[in-house]
Amino acid sequence: MSANPATVGSDREFSLGGVKFGREVAVVALAAAVLPVLNHYFNPSAALIPYLPWLQHIRAGYLIYAFDIVLLYLPLPILAALLLLRRGPADYGMRLGDWRRGLRWTLLYCLVATAVLLAVVAVTEVGPYYRGFFYAPGRMPALRDHLALIAVNLALMFAWEFLWRGFTLFGLGRHIGPGPAILLQAVPFTILHFGKPFIETLASPLLGIVYGIVSWRTGSFYYAVLMHLYTFVLTNFLAVGLLG
Repeated sequence: MSANPATVGSDREFSLGGVKFGREVAVVALAAAVLPVLNHYFNPSAALIPYLPWLQHIRAGYLIYAFDIVLLYLPLPILAALLLLRRGPADYGMRLGDWRRGLRWTLLYCLVATAVLLAVVAVTEVGPYYRGFFYAPGRMPALRDHLALIAVNLALMFAWEFLWRGFTLFGLGRHIGPGPAILLQAVPFTILHFGKPFIETLASPLLGIVYGIVSWRTGSFYYAVLMHLYTFVLTNFLAVGLLG
């Protein structure tokens, strides 16, 4: 078993223009800046969509968005870590970690999120926004369609949380400390919610901090995946009226 990634230590340095940079901090910071840019301007998964007819009930644009994140946010940071930093995925929270604490906090989060989302989806623009966000028009989604969407979003959330609460959080936290790292990873997480309903974007810094604290304290980003996925599933089910 690898050592707990939630530890603080020194970083190997290099000099550029007379300024010293920590190698891991530089690689992580550049990945956090460049990967969302690639995600915005390129669609590497677009050619795959015609070959996935069992997902045709989901909007093609959303499928491309989801699979692009999986292709960019997961393998590229892992390759950078292996080739440039000589670190493996477990060093960035891809491990069970403190699973007892993780499951307790996940359950508590789900209870609180349920109470909040029941109100938010009913009385804000979140409900109408997501009502037509995921599914292609002209078809009433069946249960199997909802299950397929959950599976797609599980893959998306795993890659998303690996980049922010795994690679970025642990890669920075080892060298600048957990507090600053948790705050810093919440910034791009919030920016990437621009365009979503106001209340969701406003809540993003808080959620990013919560997910970051849980990931650091458990030594794993898996529990942030579960929390984020639960938020998505409940929001979607409430928005389309599946829960009444």
